This record gives sequence, C-alpha cells and structure tokens, in this order.
Amino acid sequence: MVRGFVCYNDLDPHCLDTGIIRFDGRGYVPLWKLCSERKLKVVADVHTHPEGWTGQSEADRTHPMVAQVGHLALILPHFAQDSWFGPKGAGFYRYLGSERWETFPVQALKLSIF
Repeated sequence: MVRGFVCYNDLDPHCLDTGIIRFDGRGYVPLWKLCSERKLKVVADVHTHPEGWTGQSEADRTHPMVAQVGHLALILPHFAQDSWFGPKGAGFYRYLGSERWETFPVQALKLSIF
C-alpha cells in the first residue's frame, strides 16, 4: 500500500533542469527527515521514459535512486501521459546490489493501486 510520495523536484528543485533526472545527493536529507517524521521508508522510485520504452537505461542500472538491496524501480512509458494504460505497460525492477537488477513481469505483481 502506498502511504505517501514525494517528487524528486520537491527535494531538489533543480533536478529536472536538464531534461533528465540529475538528483543532487543533498536532496536525500529532507527525504530522510520526512520519512522519520511520518514513520515511513522509501521502498520504490518511479520515473518515466519517452515513447513505449520501459527498459532500464545505463544510468538507471548503474545509479539507483536508493542503492539498497530490495529497492524497487518502476518505469512508466510515454512520460506517463494518457497513452499509458496502467501496469501492463510499465517496467518493474528490484535492486539486487552491485548494479544488478531483477526484472519482474507485471503479471507476477499484485498491484492494488491500479
């Protein structure tokens, strides 16, 4: 169950200035503070890719937003615009450490938010 979310640019106001996510590590300070205050933890990050592409880029694979084993990354196609039709069109990945990821087929997930 999703209990909250925070946008990258709420933590680092300039992270989207170049057209790609360039998140300054100092943005984690307010994130961890927010999590502590709300007694939450980060379990996943979500970002978008253009067109129908939901695979991980080299940057996605080598620079996970949270480099902790078990962290989930969800990639939505079409910049998550109205041409995106829910979880069947998304990419789901779990971080295994050392720049290794496990890909999840959407059918294996039980998603109650979609």
